[in-house]
Amino acid sequence: MIINTEKHELSPENVKDYINEKVIVIPEGVTGIDDETFKGFTNLEEIVLPNSLQWIGANAFNGCTSLKNIKFPDTHFQILPNAFSDCTSLTEVTMPKYFSHFPDGIFAGCTNLRKVNCSNQIHYIGVNAFRNCHSLEELPISPTTSSIGFCAFYGCDSIKEIHIPEATTAIDHGAFAMMKSLEKITVEQKNPVYCSDKGILLIDK
Repeated sequence: MIINTEKHELSPENVKDYINEKVIVIPEGVTGIDDETFKGFTNLEEIVLPNSLQWIGANAFNGCTSLKNIKFPDTHFQILPNAFSDCTSLTEVTMPKYFSHFPDGIFAGCTNLRKVNCSNQIHYIGVNAFRNCHSLEELPISPTTSSIGFCAFYGCDSIKEIHIPEATTAIDHGAFAMMKSLEKITVEQKNPVYCSDKGILLIDK
């Protein structure tokens, strides 16, 4: 269902009549999605976003528990915190090629998310970005990742190994806490801040 609107920004009021739709296409010309616009749309399975999009608000798709497919445009746009949090049916997501950081809580609580396809130019990963993503099989840490936020991967129970690249010089408390399957952490030898001890503990140099 294509949303019928002439507005440039979508708000909860604009989309309330579409709450039972399974597929929603946001038309070209829409530049922004306000905070909590689609929050709690539990029937929504697929969202198609336009090339004109410039930003997605905080909690815009929070709690869309049936959402399985997000079609992002391959353009530059901003995603605010918790935009896709608690979307428990997501199993795989492909980020736009220009995407360079994971905002706070972007996929927090997406318990069935297994795979995140993204570029190798991710600069930072925000607070709680992947918290309680119990099914995540690989961390989206790239060679350019400089910062990993507080509890970014807390509760990612399926991860067995973590590799910290040379560029990562700031890892906040709890970033890798409660990862019950974690067996080994390795650190790039040239990393100026961190090293690993027997493949388990991360230690400041």
